[in-house]
Amino acid sequence: MAEEATAMEGGGGEGGGEGAASACKDESPLTTRLESKAWKTRMEAYIELAEVCASWACGKTVLLVLAVSRVFWFVAVRCREDKYMLNGVEEGDACVEDYGPVVSKAVADSNVNAQDKGIDAAISFVKKASAQLLSRHAANIISKVVEKAFVQAKCKAKGQELSLSLIEADCGEVVTDELIKGCSNKQPKISGAAAECLRMAVQSFGLRALGPQSKAVVKLSVTLFDSTVAAVRGEALPLAVELHKYMGAALRPSYDNLRPAQQKEMDEAFASAGPPQPTRETRSSASKNALASSQSAPASSIDQASAAPASSAAADVDPMDFFDPVEILSKLPNGWCEKVLAAPKWQEKKELIDGLIELASAPKLASGDYFEVVKTLKRLANDSMVVVVSTAVIAVGLLARGLRKEFSQGGRLIFPTLLDRLKEKDNRVKESLHSTLDSLTGKCLSLADVMDDLCTALGPKGNPKSKVEILKYLKRAADGKSSSIQPKNLKPLIELLIKSVDDSAADIREASCAVLASFIQVCGMPSMKGFLEALDEKKKKKIESLVEGSGPSEAPQPPAPAAVRKSTTSIKSETSSAPKEPASVKPAAKKVKVAAAPKLASAKEASNGKDSSESDVTTGTPVEQLDAMVEEMVSQEIRTKLTSANWKERLEGAEALEADVREKSREYQIASGEAVVRLLSKTFVEKKETNFQVPRFCLRPRCSCSSCRSWPRPSRWCRVSQS
Repeated sequence: MAEEATAMEGGGGEGGGEGAASACKDESPLTTRLESKAWKTRMEAYIELAEVCASWACGKTVLLVLAVSRVFWFVAVRCREDKYMLNGVEEGDACVEDYGPVVSKAVADSNVNAQDKGIDAAISFVKKASAQLLSRHAANIISKVVEKAFVQAKCKAKGQELSLSLIEADCGEVVTDELIKGCSNKQPKISGAAAECLRMAVQSFGLRALGPQSKAVVKLSVTLFDSTVAAVRGEALPLAVELHKYMGAALRPSYDNLRPAQQKEMDEAFASAGPPQPTRETRSSASKNALASSQSAPASSIDQASAAPASSAAADVDPMDFFDPVEILSKLPNGWCEKVLAAPKWQEKKELIDGLIELASAPKLASGDYFEVVKTLKRLANDSMVVVVSTAVIAVGLLARGLRKEFSQGGRLIFPTLLDRLKEKDNRVKESLHSTLDSLTGKCLSLADVMDDLCTALGPKGNPKSKVEILKYLKRAADGKSSSIQPKNLKPLIELLIKSVDDSAADIREASCAVLASFIQVCGMPSMKGFLEALDEKKKKKIESLVEGSGPSEAPQPPAPAAVRKSTTSIKSETSSAPKEPASVKPAAKKVKVAAAPKLASAKEASNGKDSSESDVTTGTPVEQLDAMVEEMVSQEIRTKLTSANWKERLEGAEALEADVREKSREYQIASGEAVVRLLSKTFVEKKETNFQVPRFCLRPRCSCSSCRSWPRPSRWCRVSQS
C-alpha cells in the first residue's frame, strides 16, 4: 500500500529501511532486481535492461560484393548460421528468453516513474528481439500498454511509441486488435489514446502493416464519429483522411449515413488531402526493399534508400482488399431478367434496373454466375429509350467495378455493344458509356483482350461518330495507365491507328494522333518507332509535338456510388447523377428547309441540313421517342381533341391538357416535359393555328410546371412560331 501511494505521488521513499538499502548499490543479478519490491531498484534495473538490449549483437556480418554496370558496392547483411536476419536476435539466446516475460510486467509497473523506464526498456527489447520471440510476448505487452500505459499522462506517448515499434517488428495484427478494443474502452483516457495511436499507425506505416485487421479499422472509422468521448471523435476525421489517402473514392460510400454537416466537412478534408507518405516500414518490408535495391540501385543510392522510408507501401494498396464482398444475386427479385425484359413501360424497366444498381453499388461484390444478368443488360443497352440505355450501362459499370477480374467474361460479352452505342447523340448515354468503359479497362479487361472488337469498331465499316469516342477512350486508357500497353501485343490496333491519321474526317485524324502520342509516352519511342515509319515527316513531327506538350486527358468521372444509390424510378433522379450542366432541352427550332440555307454553305452544313430539318424542339431526345412518350403520358381523348378540325374541340383539348399537367405536375418532368412541348409544337406551330383563342393555352401547361427547370423556355419556341 505504501508503494502504491508513492506511485500516485510520482516518486518518494517507500519505507523506513528502504532509504538505507537503496543507498548501497544492489549487486544482485539483473533478473532478481527486475522483480524487486523497491520501485527505485526496479527503475534502475529497467534502465540497465534498456542498455543491455541496446548492446545486443545481431550475429556475424558477411560482406557481399556485387557488380552491376561496372559499379562495385558493398552490402552488409547480418546473419548467423547461414540465416539472414534483420535487427533480430535468435530466440535461442538464453538472455533473451530470460528477459521476455519481464518486459510485459515492466510496462505495467505500479510506480509511474518505474513504469516510464520500463517502457523504455520494452522499446529497446522490441527493436532487438526476433519475430519468433515477439510472437509469444507481443499480445501480453500491447494489452498491458493499453490498460496501464495509456491511462498515465506521463507514459502515454512512450506507450504509443512502443505500440508502433511492435508494428514495425511485424506484429501489426496483434497490436491493431488491441487498439480497436481500446477505442471502445469505458475510460476516456484509454479510448482517446488508442484512437490516436491507431491513426498514428496508419499515418506511419500505411494499411498493409496492420495485417488482416485493417478491414476492421475501416469499419471502426465510421463508428468513431458517433463516439461519446470527445477525444475519440476528434480522431475520427483525421483517421478517415489517412484511410482515404490509400483507398481513394472507394472509401467515401462508407460514410454516407453521417450527418450532412459531417459529410461536408469530410469531403473538404478529402479534397485537400495529399498523397500518402509513410514515414516508417516494417522489418519484412525493409528486408524486401533492401534486397531489391541491392540488385538494381547504384552504390550512391544505397545509403539514401536505407535512410528514407519506403513510399511504395501506398502503391501496393488495393482499396478492394479492405472491403468484405457482398452477395447480391440472391437479393434480386425472382425472375428479374424475365421481368425487366417483359416490362411494357420504360418506367418499369428503369425501376427494376435501379434495384440492381442499388445492390451493385457495394464496393466489392461476391463472385457468382452473372451471365444471365449481363445478357439481360446487353439487350437493355440496345433499348429504344435512352433513359433505359444509360441506366443499364451504369449497372454494367458497377458490376465491373465490384467484381474486377471475375467480370472479365461478362465484360467481353457486352464490350462490342458498348462500343456500338457510342454513336448515340444523347449526352447521358455517352457519359455513362465512357464511365463504364473506364471501369472495364484494367480492372476486368486489358486492351489486348478486346483488341478485335476495337479493330472492328475502328475499321472501314465503323461508325465515324463512334470512332471519335473510341479514340477518346483509348487515350484515357493510355494516359491513366489503367491497362498495360505493349506494342507487340497491340500491333493490329496500332496499325489501324496509323491508318486513321490519314482519315478524311479531321476529328478522327486529330484523335488518332493524340492516341499515338499517349502510346509513345507510355511505351517509349523505341518500341513505337517501327510503326511510325509508315507516316510522312509532317505527321511524325505533329505526333512528336503532342508527346512533348501533352497534358492530362479529359476523362469523364464514373457516377458517384452515393448518387447512384439514391436513384429512384423518376427520370429526375436519374439525371441527378449527371454532370452539373443544364439537362434541359435546347431551344426549339422550327423545321428549317435546306433551300432556305445560304448558298455559300459548306458541303458539311448541307449534309447536316436533313438532320436539322428533321429535328424538333430538342436535340437531346429523338422525335420518335418523344412521340412515344406523348402516347403514354397524354390520354387518347386529349390528343384527339387537339387534332380536331373544330376549333372549339381543340380549345377543350388544350384546357384538358392544362388540367392534366396541373394534376400530374411531378410526372411531367425532363423528357416527359419535352414530349408535351413536342405535342404543343405539332398542334400550334406546325399546323399554324389560326384561331386566336386556342394558341393562348399553349403556354399554360408549361406555367403549371414552372418548378421543373428542365422544361424548354416557352419564349424560345414561341418565337419560332412567329417566324
